[in-house]
Amino acid sequence: MPDAPIGPWRLDGAVAVVTGAARGIGAAIARHLAGLGASLALADVEPMNPAEQAERLRALGAHRVTVHRVDVRDISSCIALVAAVAEEFGRLDILVNTG
Repeated sequence: MPDAPIGPWRLDGAVAVVTGAARGIGAAIARHLAGLGASLALADVEPMNPAEQAERLRALGAHRVTVHRVDVRDISSCIALVAAVAEEFGRLDILVNTG
């Protein structure tokens, strides 16, 4: 998946949650969405460095980036993620579940 957008599509103002964002497909999707201008809530059971993730993705074009420790196998963890995203961003437009 390219890191830069292809075509006229932009996601400025959209908020995307990406699970499994610490590595692999989830990280690649987060980079792509950042390149399209989305704000991102990164979620994974694996620890991530919030400052490092935010800096890297903002450099690609993300407006805002938050990092959340989430276990998608636990419904209460998922509910807490959605509540945190709603509180921090005021909306949720895109959900990418790779975790």
